[in-house]
Amino acid sequence: MSELFLDSLMLITYYYSICFLLDPKLLESKITERLRLLILCSPSNPTGSVYPKELLEEIARIVAKHPRLLVLSDEIYEHIIYAPATHMSFASLPGMWDRTLTVNGFSKAFSMIGWRLGYIAGPKHFVAACGKIQSQFTSRASSIAQKAVVAALGLGHVVTKMVIGSSPLILYCQ
Repeated sequence: MSELFLDSLMLITYYYSICFLLDPKLLESKITERLRLLILCSPSNPTGSVYPKELLEEIARIVAKHPRLLVLSDEIYEHIIYAPATHMSFASLPGMWDRTLTVNGFSKAFSMIGWRLGYIAGPKHFVAACGKIQSQFTSRASSIAQKAVVAALGLGHVVTKMVIGSSPLILYCQ
């Protein structure tokens, strides 16, 4: 192998490890017929990593090759990111809506940390199955938390406004 190739390979490996991003080549090499769920977390806490669109598209191409593989995309920090990063929902990529369960909520974006009000979005049959499981673990959200979310949605993303004026204290990779 050429020295340039090895240097490039080392740089790519370093980039994925220092930025806490999934290496598509490594992912593809590890997928077996037994794998049923890939969990993605972008934006990620505590690393601050945000998957760029190109990398998500590459992961989507890999997922598309495995018809029994689903993706659980944790996007709770979508509004708490620093420029120049932009959030892209994995489910919005071509062919991924039917293969993705998106987990999100109001606690982070609206600084409602103690109320833990979240949601899951995805194909109807997956969401219905999740609802059956959830109903056995917990009761409904409190009425005050529900009213607070309605008010917060009317105000906009308050935490996003605070993030714009601050600087990140963590390594940012995109």
